[in-house]
Amino acid sequence: MGTHYHLLLEGRSADLSKLMHRLNSGYAQRFNERHSRYGHLFGERYTVRVITDNRQLRDTYAYIDANPRVAGLCAWDERWPWGWADIPAVA
Repeated sequence: MGTHYHLLLEGRSADLSKLMHRLNSGYAQRFNERHSRYGHLFGERYTVRVITDNRQLRDTYAYIDANPRVAGLCAWDERWPWGWADIPAVA
């Protein structure tokens, strides 16, 4: 996961492009300044997947929660510092 991150957002798709541009460019600029580097920070443009039901929502929470451990960034019995403690209940 060194070249990407996962977000689960709710909102209007018309606002997403502007939000992602501001988030990625602002973070990349500050990161590059702090680490004396330049250029792109993330591997690819963002991808959007629309969640259409509660099962997809639950599965997406679980995927995002497990991803750092699957990638070897933390042990299975540890919590990723930027994750959540429990997957929220979805009706």
